[in-house]
Amino acid sequence: MHPHSCHPACPPGTALRAVTARLGDAALCYLGGTLDPDDAEAARDALDRTLAMPCPLICVDLRDLGFCSCTGLNLFLQARLTARQAGRTLVLLSPSPQVERLLRLSETEDLFPVQPDVRHALATRMAEPVATAA
Repeated sequence: MHPHSCHPACPPGTALRAVTARLGDAALCYLGGTLDPDDAEAARDALDRTLAMPCPLICVDLRDLGFCSCTGLNLFLQARLTARQAGRTLVLLSPSPQVERLLRLSETEDLFPVQPDVRHALATRMAEPVATAA
């Protein structure tokens, strides 16, 4: 298990492994292995379970996602939109090199804040200024 997460290690190139958990003010969705069109429903279900948690911060841990197709990218974009519409933040945790490449090639890397782990994501969120109505 990684020291800053709650998931078992999942080597890249294996079947999709999806785990969800709540860690204080953060909802966590861990996705490891391979995310291709055949795995889209399981990944969507995990993201939906995570988005259903009443947390201001949505973290998607991608450190062990060895392969991610455009189907997976579309799931992340939809989850980001859903989170934003609810006034919440979606953060990617330690995207694997393949996911980083996919984000870069699709020119979507600037749409997702990236943090190394949940602890850093929570600390960064708490350091952000709170918007107040004038």
